[in-house]
Amino acid sequence: MDKQDTIEQTKKMNRIIRVLIIVASVLIIFSFVAPALFTKNSIIDFTQTGQIGDTIGGIMNPFIALAGVVLTYLAFYMQYKANQYQRAQFNIQLEKEKEQFRQELDLQKEQFLKNQFESQFYEMMRIHRGNVNDLTSNDVNINLKVISDSIVNKGVIDGIKTFPFLLSEFEFCYHYVKKYMPDLELKRMINEAYGMFWDGVKERDRKKDKMFGIVLGVKHSLNNKILEGNSNQLAHYYRQLFQTVKFVVNQTIFTYEEKRKYIRILRSQLSNEEQTLLLYNWFSGFGSQWENETNKFFTDYRMIHNVFPNMLVDELKLDEIFSLDGDFKKEKGREIDSLFEYQDWK
Repeated sequence: MDKQDTIEQTKKMNRIIRVLIIVASVLIIFSFVAPALFTKNSIIDFTQTGQIGDTIGGIMNPFIALAGVVLTYLAFYMQYKANQYQRAQFNIQLEKEKEQFRQELDLQKEQFLKNQFESQFYEMMRIHRGNVNDLTSNDVNINLKVISDSIVNKGVIDGIKTFPFLLSEFEFCYHYVKKYMPDLELKRMINEAYGMFWDGVKERDRKKDKMFGIVLGVKHSLNNKILEGNSNQLAHYYRQLFQTVKFVVNQTIFTYEEKRKYIRILRSQLSNEEQTLLLYNWFSGFGSQWENETNKFFTDYRMIHNVFPNMLVDELKLDEIFSLDGDFKKEKGREIDSLFEYQDWK
């Protein structure tokens, strides 16, 4: 029973009470005039019927009794309505308590799910950091303008410091592809370069193309692990990173803004070079699931927010790959929510 129904019931009960009180009052008042009305001009001689009080009482009593019946009914009716009201109020209170209990239960469930999510999220973060710490690369200084004789082997590095050198290795591959396959369109060129970076250059590739033979000769002259391929150490790194992002994005208990918060925490663990290499991984087609019709991890969730134009090969332009003012999701309450950090500096 809502508030409007309660008001209507109260009005109806008040009308009935007023009618019954009026009826009882009329009967009582009528009982006082009834003796005069019933004895006036009567053909019966009331002086022979006993004491006058018996006559008056006999005439008045039925009306007073009727008034008593009406008032008794009124009392029972009011008690009945009071009981109904109490039951209604009890049911309303019971429903409120049930709803409050449901809300508290939902809050507890939501908090439990959030705690469970955070536990798994930070465990995935821990695994990600472990994957980064396991990475190794050759500390190689590459002058891309003079490719053939400008590589200096300085040793082996590991951890997050690996990414600048992995990025240099990819750029090294790209410039060889650009030099020996100049007619390829940009996306195919980067695909070829990333394939070389990902799978490495093997002896069997020497016969495929003059470029592979030259690159293989450079590799032999270095006498180190450059151009042997990085899929063995980067494949599980990218799979784990992708699953972590997907895990956050697919949560139904969080708002978009809350998801962005966790993605921001994850992205803070990625260096600029790491994000740039991730962009190449996607653009080459090797990691096409990062940004497509289904997943909008780069645009809606800003996973490569810290990529800068000067970190990319000259031919690759961010504003040509992405519509920087495009129709991607933005956080509420933020005046500026750019796709890339460098846009905020303009």
